[in-house]
Amino acid sequence: MRPYREKDYAAEHYEAELAPDTKTRSLRGNVIIRVASRVANLTVVSLDADGILIDKATDGDRDLRVDLEPGLARIRLARPARRGERRTLRVWYHAEPKRGMWFLANGWWYTGFHTEAWLPCDASPGDRATFTIHWTVPAAAGLVGTGVETDRTPLAGGMERRTIRLTEPYPAYLVGAVAGPLRTVCTRQGTIDFCASLDRGATVDPRPALEAAKAAVDPLARWAGLPFPRQRYDQVFLPTRVSGQELVGMALLGESYLRELVRDPREDWLLVHELIHSWWGNRVTCRSWNDFWLNEGLTTFLQAALKEVTGARADYEEEIANARRRYDEARHSHKDRALSFDGWTTPPEASGPVTYSKGALVFELLRRSLGEQAFWTGLRNYTQAGLKAGVTSRDLEQAMETASGRDLRPLFESWVYGAEPPELVATHRVEGDDIVIEIEQEQARPVDIPLSIAVETSERRERRTVVLRGRREVVRVPRRGAELRSVRIDDAAMLPVRIAHDRPIDMLLFQIAHEPDVVGRFEALEALKAACGLPDDKDRCRNLVAALTGAESREPSRLVRRELRAVSRYWIVAK
Repeated sequence: MRPYREKDYAAEHYEAELAPDTKTRSLRGNVIIRVASRVANLTVVSLDADGILIDKATDGDRDLRVDLEPGLARIRLARPARRGERRTLRVWYHAEPKRGMWFLANGWWYTGFHTEAWLPCDASPGDRATFTIHWTVPAAAGLVGTGVETDRTPLAGGMERRTIRLTEPYPAYLVGAVAGPLRTVCTRQGTIDFCASLDRGATVDPRPALEAAKAAVDPLARWAGLPFPRQRYDQVFLPTRVSGQELVGMALLGESYLRELVRDPREDWLLVHELIHSWWGNRVTCRSWNDFWLNEGLTTFLQAALKEVTGARADYEEEIANARRRYDEARHSHKDRALSFDGWTTPPEASGPVTYSKGALVFELLRRSLGEQAFWTGLRNYTQAGLKAGVTSRDLEQAMETASGRDLRPLFESWVYGAEPPELVATHRVEGDDIVIEIEQEQARPVDIPLSIAVETSERRERRTVVLRGRREVVRVPRRGAELRSVRIDDAAMLPVRIAHDRPIDMLLFQIAHEPDVVGRFEALEALKAACGLPDDKDRCRNLVAALTGAESREPSRLVRRELRAVSRYWIVAK
């Protein structure tokens, strides 16, 4: 991986005066930035500035030259700064943000992620600063921001200047605010105020969101070995569709999502995802976008693990099944790549199913490989060690190695650093009284892979653990005269990749009805869909609808039931 190179300066504190204009969808502001030189001769301070137009920049009473480049404002110092020397720059600017700040009807505006589109700043995830932002907003508006509101000053024309201070250092991309006709409801648990805000005209009840957040905090604090890092947590439900966005001490969600949550409290996944970022992603942040999976893959995994704590094991398995499906789709679309990847420089490039789903599955692999005690100890150690500086994949590797006493370099080379993860193909056949299973590694370089195999006959279910050490491995399991019903490769669904394994229709139907875990049943159903294809082969798949209807009536998993209904309806219509 390309070595990370930090900027030549550290931005230590920002103090900004910002006046968003909802009518023109624009912003005017100025910001005072205290920077410290990291080099012997600092001559240029390069700020991330996406679409921002700089009106003026000064260092004390000296005007400074500013060169604008795509995405950057390069401020040339009048006098070079020595290593460790601090300078205070002031920048006046205006912008019509295309991202990072959005203006809605009815006086709403909100910010999210792309802080560099409304504030010239160092947007690197591994660099942190404190912030004081003075927002000019209508006096009648509600304002929720990252930090603590410390002052309100009336202004002419029915406006107010409101000051929000963030005194703990955080990455700039996590800083922002929401303003509009807000109605806020709060409840307290221990030392934390949980608040939910939405449009004053909205009729939906936000209390289920508050209860879901309160239920999640204690398990997350236990896994982190750290209490919730703020005294208040805000959920803002915007009157528009948003995919969810974490900020310091708050989350941006959609009002339509809140309605889904009220209808079905089990749909808390998005709310929980953003709450988890309070620890992982906000307090512990990737050092560069190369390792964005440490933010999002871990959060996606913990979102699933929390289901196991607050719901049932099947809920956790459903999340893992969904992650495996998304990653499998990415692989078959030729979009796979290493998790720790130096091919991008911005978070949009680093996002997607590999970062989220493959990342979550690698954490699942670590949990299964190391065992509960070593895994959760390693996660706590990684979390606490990463509080003051950005983290890398190597930091995670070392924390897990220390906790488990194992060399994890082969695992990380295969699944984190490697651009070509293992590609496994399996076949099975009956030879006399033996069931013969052949497994091949089709990637360029074979690696050692522990793998579990389950063989079920009319007499018993037998599980074997093997280690693939070369290009091809053959496993023989005695049948003992019994009828073969099922062969499942990677019985525990531990590996992040699905294993290509052709199975007859009757075996797939048996697995849909009898595999002990959600992943096994769900992936057998998906394999059945692929095996039958279009319903033209009435002989091969003629009993499909009746068999699936019976399986649906017994199926405890919502995910598998939903898929069974969809497949049955398709076949009924198609026939």
